[in-house]
Amino acid sequence: MPHPFPPGMTITPERMREHYELEKELSNRLRTASKAERAALYSAVYDEYHRRAADDARVARKDDLQLQAWVAGRQVRLLKPFLTADKVYLEVGAGDCAVTLAVAPHVRQAYALEVSAVISADVNRPANFELLLSQGARIPLPDSSVDVVYSNQVIEHFHLEDLPDHLNEILRVLRPGGLYITITPNRIAGPYDGSRYYDDVATGFHLREYTISELGQRFRRAGFRRAIQLTGVRGVYLHTPSWLFWPLERLLLALPMKLRHRIIHWNLMDILINIRLVGCK
Repeated sequence: MPHPFPPGMTITPERMREHYELEKELSNRLRTASKAERAALYSAVYDEYHRRAADDARVARKDDLQLQAWVAGRQVRLLKPFLTADKVYLEVGAGDCAVTLAVAPHVRQAYALEVSAVISADVNRPANFELLLSQGARIPLPDSSVDVVYSNQVIEHFHLEDLPDHLNEILRVLRPGGLYITITPNRIAGPYDGSRYYDDVATGFHLREYTISELGQRFRRAGFRRAIQLTGVRGVYLHTPSWLFWPLERLLLALPMKLRHRIIHWNLMDILINIRLVGCK
């Protein structure tokens, strides 16, 4: 059962539907493309979406400096315990670069990696900030050169076949003992892409949504020593092994979608809605 439209929409339901149809059209190019074709296609489809759906709130956020600062501030509070002045930081899928720019004063070097040159254009860059453009999973940095890698709402955009390449690249650029911190929506409360209001599963740019236990398993399979979920609300987090969530997530997935969503949003709140996974090299 699809989710209801959010209150206070700034565009018409008809235009929202057009966004969804465009997102589904472009994401199907990725779903049906070969591995070799996808390497260049990631950049192409996101650039095209940003050109054709400039009134999408996710795209227009780049021009809202107050909203940027609020969103970046929340993420920096999550990251600050892992940052020090001697660290090298990399954000994968940096978008408008607001978070990387907010992190830059707290680290020695801050890199922002993007596949789309459109959304990251016209960024004001401090001396210790560098914007990197790349296709697919490739990270144009040397081996063992980064201490902390961060991504927010990125992993779900990778084709399932490309996720191992992404994780291998993260492991390659991380120093021993380095961390990969990722935030991604939990599919037990999804879908969370443009199909949220029309479909029961993700059919837009979220090529694969995960559960905490499933993503933790993929991290360990890729070679991370541990996969820890940051469990909590209002900036207070416990470090919980990802596998501990498997029984609860399995139980919730067995429930009808409408009942599952009601339980999650009413009782468990943010604890299970967002995956905040830390992979330790």
